[in-house]
Amino acid sequence: RVGRPQTTMSESTSDSGERGPLVAKPTEPADADRRRPSALLSDVPRWAVTQPWMLALLALSCAIEAFCYTLCVPFMTTHLHATYKASVSQSALIFVAYTIGSVASTPFVERITFSFGCTGAIALGLLTLGLSQLAFMVAPYLQLLFLARLVGGFAAGIIWSAVLTACHLISLTSQ
Repeated sequence: RVGRPQTTMSESTSDSGERGPLVAKPTEPADADRRRPSALLSDVPRWAVTQPWMLALLALSCAIEAFCYTLCVPFMTTHLHATYKASVSQSALIFVAYTIGSVASTPFVERITFSFGCTGAIALGLLTLGLSQLAFMVAPYLQLLFLARLVGGFAAGIIWSAVLTACHLISLTSQ
């Protein structure tokens, strides 16, 4: 989409006003087509404009996501069995919900990144991930635990995709 010229077919007219055959005329690109890779990184704070700071912030975003993921995993099985009387298969479904959410986020990554930019997508993902972790901590039912893990996985999929997109765009702008 980006970089390809847009054309429309319209009738040509001569100076005398006669209609001629259809010809292709270039049109203005849509707003989404005007967005250059550097526009996706425009929301980075001013103090983080250097490449090392940008990469450090991206690494911090990934570390926060990984910490939230591993925060509940080691104690989850024991806690689920003790608190919710969950079977092994129910515990496995709650584990798998995170992965299902990550995979389910794939069709939405491009739209979210183009709408909010990489920085906005990362911030939105981290906020959603934090809220899902809070929901997981206070969930009274197994179904809510499943939903919280599903939403957390969806947010993590957005975070990782936006971080990797930002890293790629940073590498392009440094060349």
